[in-house]
Amino acid sequence: GRSMTQLTFDFSRALAKTWQPGDEVVVTRLDHDANVRPWVYAAEAAGATLRWAEFDPATGELSPQAVASVLSDRTRLVALTGASNLIGTRPDVRAVADLVHAAGGLLYVDGVHLAAHVPIDIGALGADFFGCSPYKFLGPHCGVLGARPDLLEQLHPDKLLPATEEVPERFELGTLPYELLAGTTAAIDFLAGLAPSRSGDR
Repeated sequence: GRSMTQLTFDFSRALAKTWQPGDEVVVTRLDHDANVRPWVYAAEAAGATLRWAEFDPATGELSPQAVASVLSDRTRLVALTGASNLIGTRPDVRAVADLVHAAGGLLYVDGVHLAAHVPIDIGALGADFFGCSPYKFLGPHCGVLGARPDLLEQLHPDKLLPATEEVPERFELGTLPYELLAGTTAAIDFLAGLAPSRSGDR
């Protein structure tokens, strides 16, 4: 997509179609507004309740317990930063993911400020959705969002009638920016080439 922000707006609207009044959406005070405002608007449109997880202002840390305190059996989604863009603290995404999934919710991770600093394994993090910006790791200015194909199959974004229902193409609206995709692939390949090989593969 054009940016992580645009992708988050798109996915918030698609997910909101599955919500009902009384459902709950959790955002955090540690997050950039790009991973807050889309969920605020989506919750309002669906009649869902917005809940806030607070971080400790003395340490800048957002603990799993802070998120747990606002979860319920009505939680449909938690939006969480992988790393604060302002102060750099990193929540324990895996611990939060386990709590969210135990409550029956989904976890959307803003990895914009994490992806440039650590190897990303979406499955190991427990993220249902992971968004990032390739320009933060030597790539072009665009957005990337990863999710399991079986989860994407359940979502139906607004799109043009001739557009395919196949995943992931149903989320890729209009002509794609192929030059940006090529640049993103090149940046990932370059960085992967710097890492030690595993079992002789790169």
